Amino acid sequence: MTEVSWHPYIVEDDEYKVLQFADADIQSKMRKSAPDELVLSYTQAMMAFLLFIEAPRHVVVGGLGGGSLSKFCYRMLPDTRVTTVEISREVIDLRNEFCIPRDDERFQVVHADLAAWIRDQPAIADVILLDGYDQHGVCPSLDGADFYARCAAALVPGGMLVVNVNLGATADSSVVRRRVAALTDDVVVIRSAAGHNDIVLGFAGTAVPPVADLKVRARKLRAHTGIDFPLLLDKVRSAAGR
Repeated sequence: MTEVSWHPYIVEDDEYKVLQFADADIQSKMRKSAPDELVLSYTQAMMAFLLFIEAPRHVVVGGLGGGSLSKFCYRMLPDTRVTTVEISREVIDLRNEFCIPRDDERFQVVHADLAAWIRDQPAIADVILLDGYDQHGVCPSLDGADFYARCAAALVPGGMLVVNVNLGATADSSVVRRRVAALTDDVVVIRSAAGHNDIVLGFAGTAVPPVADLKVRARKLRAHTGIDFPLLLDKVRSAAGR
């Protein structure tokens, strides 16, 4: 496994704790009074998959950071197994700082390069959430057509691939969209509320309920999570032209 050359560090005040890899480059943000809350709008947008897959059996998260996505899925989806793959041992060693749960039968943090790890994991995940960045942008091993093909192969039929594209980093959402579209049945791109991230949603034969059912589901999810799922649904429908 290739060793990383960057070092994570923590910046905090009375309200928030932030993980950074470079000056002014926020990798993860945690509200100290609510450590499982999704503070950054792009992480909330990545949860749009719950509109279509209500009870995933297994979610794989690429990139731990401060654990925002992993913690949220673990807490909000009590019947879901969550596996997070992180290449940096230093990031993993900060897990207690960000109230990341200990490993158990439903929650596991794996120290590995996701590109290598996922090669031997066919049809294991209902959902794959990709958020793998370092101080230079997208991690090189997670930025190629072959890697996306491995991710597609790791999805069960009816699964979803969700990719965060940081528009301030060296990332191009149109390239990611084409790669995901080549491997899934449908793809939709929505923008986070802050406007700094595109979220690419790849549907691998995923069932799409009628709009009326989706609206009901969105309201229930908003009540359960505090995230504005009705707004996310509007964004998905607008992007899909529905």
